[in-house]
Amino acid sequence: MKNTETQVQENTPVKQWPVPVIAIIAWLIPGAGHWLRGKKDRAIAIFCGIMFLFLVGIFAGGTALINYKQAQLWYLAQIFCGLPSLIMTSTQDMGYGRGIDMGQLYTSCAGLLNLLCIMDAIIPQHKAADNCNCEIKGENA
Repeated sequence: MKNTETQVQENTPVKQWPVPVIAIIAWLIPGAGHWLRGKKDRAIAIFCGIMFLFLVGIFAGGTALINYKQAQLWYLAQIFCGLPSLIMTSTQDMGYGRGIDMGQLYTSCAGLLNLLCIMDAIIPQHKAADNCNCEIKGENA
């Protein structure tokens, strides 16, 4: 059985943000899309998980591994981490040799995981809005 705090949090009305705003915010800050939807526990878990994976990759390979000129396909996946990857793109000063391979893998996985979280943040809200419109049309008909 759920505790009363969880019931109060679920029953509290949440402001409906436009889907493009949720997508952009969720891209910039991992987990922020879920935070805007009112799922704060999930948002914190997403932020901590993606940032841990991203930072392990940075510590393994250095900041030079996020490089759009030399590793374009890796960069395509890494850029989905949003603001952290944009910051690391501007600070390309050192790399750690063989660790770059593992670092690229970890940071790319973090970016692709954030892409899935962005989809999770926008699709349920979009479906809820569609279902709401269908139910209203059904009642009026």
